[in-house]
Amino acid sequence: MHSQKGIVLITTLMVVFFLVMLSTVLVISSSQSLTLTSYFHDRELALHAAQTGADYARRCIERSIYWDGADTGGNISYGGVTTTELVDGKKVVIGDLGNGEKFYICFEKASNYNKFVSVNNLSNTSSTSSKILDTGGNDSDYRTVPKGMADIIVKGVYGNMVKYVEVMYAVQGPNSLDTVAFASNTMEVDLSTNGAKWNVSSESPTLPIIRSNYTNADYPGVSDPGNVSIKSSSSTAGSGYVNLNEGYAMASGNISLPADANGKIYPGEPKYNAPDLTMDRVNAALPQPEGNIDGGTYVFNGDGTVSYYTDYYESAPNIPPVRTYSQADFNQKSQGIQMTDSTSLLVSSTVQVNPAASGTGGAPVAGVSFLSTASNGMGGTKALTITMQQSNGGNVPYIKNNNDNGNIYVKGELTGTGTVVAGGNVTFEGRSALDATPQVGISMYAKGNITINAVSDTSSLPLASQSGVSSELLSLYNNYAQNNPVKGGAVAKNFAKFVKKQVRGDQSGDSGDYEVGGSGAGSSYPALSKMGDKQVKALAKIYATKTQPINPKDTVFYGLIYTTKNFNANMNGYTLSINGGLIVNGALGEGKISIRNADGVVFNYDPSYLNLLKTIDNSCTVRRIFWAAFNS
Repeated sequence: MHSQKGIVLITTLMVVFFLVMLSTVLVISSSQSLTLTSYFHDRELALHAAQTGADYARRCIERSIYWDGADTGGNISYGGVTTTELVDGKKVVIGDLGNGEKFYICFEKASNYNKFVSVNNLSNTSSTSSKILDTGGNDSDYRTVPKGMADIIVKGVYGNMVKYVEVMYAVQGPNSLDTVAFASNTMEVDLSTNGAKWNVSSESPTLPIIRSNYTNADYPGVSDPGNVSIKSSSSTAGSGYVNLNEGYAMASGNISLPADANGKIYPGEPKYNAPDLTMDRVNAALPQPEGNIDGGTYVFNGDGTVSYYTDYYESAPNIPPVRTYSQADFNQKSQGIQMTDSTSLLVSSTVQVNPAASGTGGAPVAGVSFLSTASNGMGGTKALTITMQQSNGGNVPYIKNNNDNGNIYVKGELTGTGTVVAGGNVTFEGRSALDATPQVGISMYAKGNITINAVSDTSSLPLASQSGVSSELLSLYNNYAQNNPVKGGAVAKNFAKFVKKQVRGDQSGDSGDYEVGGSGAGSSYPALSKMGDKQVKALAKIYATKTQPINPKDTVFYGLIYTTKNFNANMNGYTLSINGGLIVNGALGEGKISIRNADGVVFNYDPSYLNLLKTIDNSCTVRRIFWAAFNS
């Protein structure tokens, strides 16, 4: 009996002990579960915050391809998230989701916010790296970011939990600033010889695009010649060589290009909404005028005198001039424009055509023209040369005519570094070479037509501003052509290397950027050695793609050319090269690009000259090519 009671007691104690242990285990397990639940909860919220930051970055990049966290410096509402950019004066973005979740994106060193430094390399032409900071705030390369990509590293925080999300974006398809040449009407290139080349290229990761908006619906009853077309004067339409360099030809109507254009051809596309660049925007981008010149006609007589007429003419009138200036008198009267010899003008300042000048009967003289009657010694008239050259410490020069229908007419060439702006037409001749600076970007703007006439001076005089450059390039080209084929897709690249080696003294032979000041640089080619690397490279490409010997009468532009009417060029058997962008954004019935009788055409997209267009529309579409989430 006592034995049985002892067994019951022991059994009861064991059961109680087991229950106590089980309860303890359950309590501990429950506590650990709560801790794990809280951990996973905080981790997910931190991850959610980081992902939200990555989505925010994508939205900002698609709004502006140049976004770097310094757009506003204020608060932005984004899907219930309040974000602040330009924090503490740095390119730092903080996003607050309102429930304790936050994200941080840094585009410069700010270790108190994020130990990673993101980089937007979408619009650049070379690779770079995102950065990681050590505990002392020192940075080192984290990941190589190729040109045309953005590496965004977002820090997400909730409580004490930190998660990172890294996303790499690339531009997907066309964006609003991708167009090297646009015509709101038709675009036609007429090459003077069979086998001549129309080359479309790009200095940025963005593939080059040419566009036209012409459709039959806009012009009922008019035969559709094709939006974008190429032909040769000596054969049928569609002949000639086009190299799109893997870029696009896009049109709202038909496209008549060779099948081997080495790019993508898209007829029947929706109309392109070209950036609307107004005269007001152009004026706001340019410095104030420092000088002025009266409207009217200036005829340079070849004897050091200038005949002035108060009315606008495009040829020397057979009437007595209002007055005749000596060179000294002209230079004293004109502000910012100086006569350097009998047929040469130097523009070294910002010059505006005087809107108050009066013509016959007191009516305002809207336009200004520069003509020459000087003999070229060959039975013809010597062409004028207007050279634009920035003075030390001065603004980049320009000639600007804001008058309504205010034309600028030059019976000769425009050369040097500067800008031409007109409220009417701009007319000049081939063998011009005008270079805008990236800071200004505009090479030429006209509310009327931009017309390049055939060279009137048939003498063999070289281009005044590029005589040394032309002769040196000719020497290099002839040297190269003796031992190398002068046709084919690789010629431009190989000749560019050759120029690099000979002019820059670089013996590496790679295809990277030109290096100024290599061993012996400039000793044999002083004019070329003084040019910018980008100019030397572009000129080398131009001359290497020609089918005939290079000629100083070729026409070369660096910068944006924009007109609200038409662009017409009669190249008279020479090459036209535009490095930057050509936008012909005319109203219905206007907007045509017509290039005739050209030995070659080069459209080279260079976004460094399109800064002004960024203020109008710089949106894009991107795709995600890499995604990762990690703790540290």
